[in-house]
Amino acid sequence: EIESVLGTHEAVNSAVVVAHELGAGDTRLVAYIVPESGEMDASTLREHLRVQLPDYMIPQHFMALEALPLTPNGKLDRKGLPQPDQDLSSQEYVAPRSEAEQQIASIWQTVLKTERVGIHDGFFDIGGHSLLAAAVVARLRDELGIELSLRQLFEAPTVGQLVQLVDGEGVASRSQVPALVASTKSGSVPQSYAQQRLWYLDQLEPNTAVYNMPAALRLRGELDVDALRQALNEIVRRHEVLRTTLVAGEDGIPVQQVVEQLELEVLPEELEVAAGEDKTLAARHVLESAGAEPFDLALGPLIRVRLLRLTDDDHVLLVIMHHAISDGWSLELFLKEMSELYAAFRQE
Repeated sequence: EIESVLGTHEAVNSAVVVAHELGAGDTRLVAYIVPESGEMDASTLREHLRVQLPDYMIPQHFMALEALPLTPNGKLDRKGLPQPDQDLSSQEYVAPRSEAEQQIASIWQTVLKTERVGIHDGFFDIGGHSLLAAAVVARLRDELGIELSLRQLFEAPTVGQLVQLVDGEGVASRSQVPALVASTKSGSVPQSYAQQRLWYLDQLEPNTAVYNMPAALRLRGELDVDALRQALNEIVRRHEVLRTTLVAGEDGIPVQQVVEQLELEVLPEELEVAAGEDKTLAARHVLESAGAEPFDLALGPLIRVRLLRLTDDDHVLLVIMHHAISDGWSLELFLKEMSELYAAFRQE
């Protein structure tokens, strides 16, 4: 899908997008571009993609090639694609000078998993996106006591600009965050801006799986299905966003509706394969098909799980959520909680 959108830009002759693992737990999208004129403007291509795709689908790296590598039979040779340069900055490196610049640059280095950040490096030009921006905002608040909005980070995307913003009067405050207080929700509640965007897109093009977020886990060893079911449903109980649907309110304004209870069924499905067929490949086909099934935002639920049994000690768990209730960052938290809860329920 990313390749298709890139191909609509007049400056792109051909393109291929690959997920490269640059390190443990650090997988990034890399776009290899064969430009029409021999020159490529990565920032222009990023803006072109942002018009049609969610932020998590924007490649962090753009590499210009004279031609895509091909195999002897004329197919794309993915192994022949060059490794991306982990230093994405196009600016001359200028080291942080003040303590504030050093502190903010250090946070960026941690979040972006890069060795150095100059004060003129643009956050979104060196691998940042909206999910990582949210992580930066959270760390600025927790570690430095700086209250900053995502919009302010978008408007001041370099360390130097951000320090000026923080030091400016009344722009970003160094204050204590008010304590979170649980509230009871009755009826409908407003949608977030991101949810409104996804809701309107769904009205324009219903029954699409573009914003599905599937995650597949290979579970090897003895599996306690009951403990897994309890763990998944405990997460759903703890996080009301997983029990949320998006509907049109009485005045036509889209709202959220949260159901009080939602029970996920976790039933092992026997994977039927033909003689000689690879079970892993067969499971992949089943999971790809499941991930392509659209959600009904109004009917819900916006989370589905499937458990495929390959053998007695080999299973595949598929968790699919709509982007309206999850993102890459929260998916990591979901899987972390599931692991911890599963271990706890097994001991009961």
